[in-house]
Amino acid sequence: MKKKTIICLLIFLLAVLACLSSFGNDKEKFGFYVPKPNEEIYGTWINTTYSPTYYAQKFILYDWGYWEGYDNAASTLPSAYPGTFILVDKWTDSEGNIWYKEYVRERHEMNPTFELDKISKDGTVWEYVFAYNDFPKSDTMNSKNPYYRIYYREQDTE
Repeated sequence: MKKKTIICLLIFLLAVLACLSSFGNDKEKFGFYVPKPNEEIYGTWINTTYSPTYYAQKFILYDWGYWEGYDNAASTLPSAYPGTFILVDKWTDSEGNIWYKEYVRERHEMNPTFELDKISKDGTVWEYVFAYNDFPKSDTMNSKNPYYRIYYREQDTE
C-alpha cells in the first residue's frame, strides 16, 4: 500500500512541476500592448498618388480600434473599406521611429491580416506592410513589396 501511495505522490509532484514549468513559458509568450488614447498612429493619413481603383487614398484610424478607408482623399463618406484593428506591440527604434504590430480586419474579410507599421520620428509618415500568415519582418518594409503602403499625415488646415 505504501508503494502505491509513494508512486501516486511522485506522479502528482511531476504533474505539478510540469504545470509550473509551462506557466513559466507562458510569461515569455507574446502579449498584447495596451494602447494609450493618443497613439501616434491615430489620425488621418493620405496618399493622393494612389489610384482609387487599387488603393484607398485616405485612411482615418480612430483610438477605439476602428478605421475607415476612402477611395478619394477629398471624400467625406468612407468607401467599402471600414474595419477594426488591435495594436499588439509597440517599440521605438534607434532612429526614433515608432513601430507597431497590429491585427487588422476589414468588414467583409473573414480572417485578419498581420500588419507591421512604422511612423516616422516626426510623426508625418506612416508606412506599413501586411501579410496573411504572420507578422512581416522589418526588412520587408519597402516599396518593392506588393503589400507595402505609405501615407502622409493630413495637415490641419485651420
